[in-house]
Amino acid sequence: MKVPADPGMIDGVFIQTLVDLFNTFEALGDKTAFVNRTDVRRQVVSYREFHELALKMANLLAQHGVAAGDRVLIWGPNSSWWALLLIGKHIVIYQHG
Repeated sequence: MKVPADPGMIDGVFIQTLVDLFNTFEALGDKTAFVNRTDVRRQVVSYREFHELALKMANLLAQHGVAAGDRVLIWGPNSSWWALLLIGKHIVIYQHG
């Protein structure tokens, strides 16, 4: 993806929040969002997969009663999977206030 001339715009969409950014992911389809490496294993995650997984995370968080103002602890090795929790939490806040 090219860096936009206007940092608040991506493909003609004005980005103000993480949820706005997230909403552009599905259209990016099978392009690589991130790569997880553990020892010799390598897992490529597309933007489409990331979009689907983040929605599942948002639903899981909402089912467990996570709401705006709540804190969520991440316990584990540093990983790009943390982005799923971050985006999922923001989706819950956006959808449920």
